[in-house]
Amino acid sequence: MVMKKQVLLIVLLAFGWLTELSAQQKGPHNFSPQKFREEMEEYIILSTGMTALDAKNFFPLYHELHDKQRKINKEIMKLKRIHKKENPTEKECKECVERITELKVESAELEQAYFKKMCKVVSPKKVHAVMIAEDKFHRRMLQNIPNNKRMVKLIPSQCPAR
Repeated sequence: MVMKKQVLLIVLLAFGWLTELSAQQKGPHNFSPQKFREEMEEYIILSTGMTALDAKNFFPLYHELHDKQRKINKEIMKLKRIHKKENPTEKECKECVERITELKVESAELEQAYFKKMCKVVSPKKVHAVMIAEDKFHRRMLQNIPNNKRMVKLIPSQCPAR
């Protein structure tokens, strides 16, 4: 009985140690949406020369747009997963394609409406500069992903089975 308790204690301690070690190894690779947002804001401000007042007026609209687009994109991703269903019908696929197209148009219209709002709080030149800075920021973030985490180009026969 004492031996079982000792073995159990050793197993629990080892498990705790391995969990802690695993968390430490992940370190800077953990994704934090809040940190990402803050770093992107900082990058945009520095790249565009935005004043504090510009940033105060601009970023609430910017984040509101992206939050709404994120919801639309999540719905699109759900619709694209219809292939996981065993043999979806032609009708189901057609409905998904039509809905995805509607959502993409909705997202583009939303972006257009928000860009008009943004151009009222900062100059159109700054809005354009934000668009460029945002693209550069995303490219740099992708370059910083460790090589083993990057997407690898696969030909269809190499794709993992779903």
